[in-house]
Amino acid sequence: MTSQPSTLNPQLPLFAVAADDPRIGRLEAVLRQWGWQTRAELMAKLAWTERDIRAVAEAAGPRRIVRGQKGFNTAGNASAEECAAAAGQALAQGRKMLREGLVLRRIAHLKLGNIEHPTSNTEVRIVELVWDI
Repeated sequence: MTSQPSTLNPQLPLFAVAADDPRIGRLEAVLRQWGWQTRAELMAKLAWTERDIRAVAEAAGPRRIVRGQKGFNTAGNASAEECAAAAGQALAQGRKMLREGLVLRRIAHLKLGNIEHPTSNTEVRIVELVWDI
């Protein structure tokens, strides 16, 4: 029996980028030449969409491409302070996403069990306390 793709999966295969995609090398070359670049700057230089830039940078991984509030750069060009700042931003975003996911999971469990969703923020606060990392 073959497994069918989930209709709930927001990452469609259409936008998946392989780790050996040649666009990764092109992105790295532009960043080596120009340093930190915003999405808009990369869109202009590469004629790619925002989605393409994000997907290619994700496929490259943080050992090759650093993503942060300053934009994008190669890991080799980014300073230790810039890497640390990008790491802090990624971890903060991850904590926020974990909290949101846990709350949504709890809501789904409550709905599946035919239990009314609590009107107070008690459940949300409990999850936040547990995951306050």
